[in-house]
Amino acid sequence: MADPTRTTKNRPRPITKSNPSLIRPYFCRTISAATHHHAVDFNIFEGMTVHGVAEYVLSNGRVVVDEGQLKVVQGMGRYIPNPPFSPYVYDLVRFFKLIRN
Repeated sequence: MADPTRTTKNRPRPITKSNPSLIRPYFCRTISAATHHHAVDFNIFEGMTVHGVAEYVLSNGRVVVDEGQLKVVQGMGRYIPNPPFSPYVYDLVRFFKLIRN
């Protein structure tokens, strides 16, 4: 059976609609309000060390993270309406809680 991640020309093709990215799994960084890209002066994860850092990320054919630096401009994104306590998220949370118990 053919590998589903390959085309007939043997070039890689994405099997999901996610944004391609290069993750360095052994890189670590510490979360800080001083370095995040939000208009607030606090972060609930302040001081937490995380493993796996996105070095490059593509979105809609554009590089949006380059060597760990955010490279977006105002207006690149789009608003996706989502109600508070969205069933899309919270139904999954309830489901996994049920199967764990």
